[in-house]
Amino acid sequence: MKTEISLTLTHSPAPGVQWDYEVRFEETATGHRVICRDRDSGRMMTVRRSKRALDWRAALVDIEATDATWLWMDDHDLLSVTSLCEWQADMMRLAACKSDRAPSEEAGFLLRLDDLSIERFVDHYGRLIKSPAIDLVRELIEVYSETGAIKVIGQQIKMLTGRGQQEDPDQWVQRVRDACLASPGAGPSLRVASAVGDSDALFALAQGPRPRTAAVRAILFCKWVEFLLPTTFKRTSWNLGEQPELVVAEWIVAACARSGEIADAAGTDAALQAAVEQFRFASDAFIAEVGALPAVTSYWGGIGQQVRKLSAAQTKQIQGRVLGETNSLDG
Repeated sequence: MKTEISLTLTHSPAPGVQWDYEVRFEETATGHRVICRDRDSGRMMTVRRSKRALDWRAALVDIEATDATWLWMDDHDLLSVTSLCEWQADMMRLAACKSDRAPSEEAGFLLRLDDLSIERFVDHYGRLIKSPAIDLVRELIEVYSETGAIKVIGQQIKMLTGRGQQEDPDQWVQRVRDACLASPGAGPSLRVASAVGDSDALFALAQGPRPRTAAVRAILFCKWVEFLLPTTFKRTSWNLGEQPELVVAEWIVAACARSGEIADAAGTDAALQAAVEQFRFASDAFIAEVGALPAVTSYWGGIGQQVRKLSAAQTKQIQGRVLGETNSLDG
């Protein structure tokens, strides 16, 4: 028998207003498809196909990727979900019922956890769409944004037992945060990155583990532009061998999940957008300046030019990673 998951709602929020919402996820020979009721015609239409096997995780990804599955409401219990257990159905409700088309932060975070971690969390704190569980999920999202330690968060959740031994939620979240910050290889947290106040502090951070999350990397990049960019391309030819400015930049971008991560994030962050543009202008000017250097015949002049060319090549690699160009930087 083929697997099918369905989300349905018939609701009249006001006189003369009728919502008929239906989304079905149907298994096919090559994966699954998503069928939605068109809001204008009322007909069922295929809006997405996937080669992925159908399960609750695949259905949740489909919801986040398809505008037609969005339901503008916050009363999650009105949405009926079939073929899934209660916590999986609540995951579908979190993803589908929201006030705008942006992906659900709560569903996206929970999707990073394994099933056992989610089951333990629900057993301890109750349904995902109710308090205190949903409030704690939002606090855990903050911990994750600070530390990136999703495995540690999952481990801490698995240590939870039944609701009869429930500890204070605030104390538990603090314990999770402390465990994440103390985990081996933990990079700088959001709080630590925000507190960096000069180039020495920034360079000291770069001697340790790389920043784990995109939010921390964005802050550190802005700090790098503020404290180190002004001197990065102003060194004279005889002292370019050691470039702490570029060491820090490499440390930041080597941690990026993908090329262009920083530039893409700048679209919604004015401070980061300004930092990216400053970097683009300064690095382009430096690369062009080195490319236009005239030939020299003296030994020391040649050494100086070679160092500047190596520095320009290093800058071009970093530029590629920051701006999402074809150049790459091994990390």
